[in-house]
Amino acid sequence: MSIVKNEPKYKNGLLMAIRDLLGHRAFWLYLLCDEAKKRGLDPTDFASAAIKRCGLSQGADLVKKGKTDSLKGLKKTLFTKAAQLVFEMDVLEVADDKLYLDFHYCPLVKAWQKAGCTDEEIATLCDIAMCGDHGIGEAYGAVLDLPKCIAKGDDVWAVFGENRVRVPKEILARFKDKSFLQKEVTMGIRPEDIYDSEEVMAKYPNAIISADVEVTELMGAEIYLYLKVGDEAKLTARVSSRSTTRAGDKIEVAFDVARLHIFDKDTERCILH
Repeated sequence: MSIVKNEPKYKNGLLMAIRDLLGHRAFWLYLLCDEAKKRGLDPTDFASAAIKRCGLSQGADLVKKGKTDSLKGLKKTLFTKAAQLVFEMDVLEVADDKLYLDFHYCPLVKAWQKAGCTDEEIATLCDIAMCGDHGIGEAYGAVLDLPKCIAKGDDVWAVFGENRVRVPKEILARFKDKSFLQKEVTMGIRPEDIYDSEEVMAKYPNAIISADVEVTELMGAEIYLYLKVGDEAKLTARVSSRSTTRAGDKIEVAFDVARLHIFDKDTERCILH
């Protein structure tokens, strides 16, 4: 039994008919993978490659149709208003080399739920199906990044500039007022909870950001790194004196996400600490 949250907000007849067609295709994929497993085959060994080939072919056709490999062209040819309604999709940002989308409903996931798939099976099927989108992205010279996936649950990400930090569910559970989700807030973290060591970054792979080092200050056994993130955000990291980071470097640092502090931007009231 699936517990993935995946319910449409808009349910007019035409949308539901289109979703049923997409769902029927998703059911084909489930049955093919299920039959493969019955024969001792691992569907991920071949299905992913086959579907990526389909995506590459579709992507080439879209580039030809739109007469451009700009992601603005991809948005115009593939993520049309109709597609936005079917998937209840928000277009968050679009540029020649960047396209951010937020999907709130997936008819493929719904079909797998109706078929009685477990959440683990749905996540695997979603990974296979998304290979087609990876292929389309490759045709446009782009890399598809999925910080959030309906089939894998509702992860929440703190987004600032081009950086994203995943807020773990156990941390999210401390939010008493969920109305702050999807709103602009102020996020803070103490210098001692920011790390530049590879060991710690391996521990927090979903909490790594890029930053420019403006100033370094040796303070005995520690070094203070004064960082600029994007155009506005400033951070101070307290790292080991063994750090080789120097002013002018562009580096990656990791947050200890258990130590995040989040504030109401308007009232400055702390809503998570």
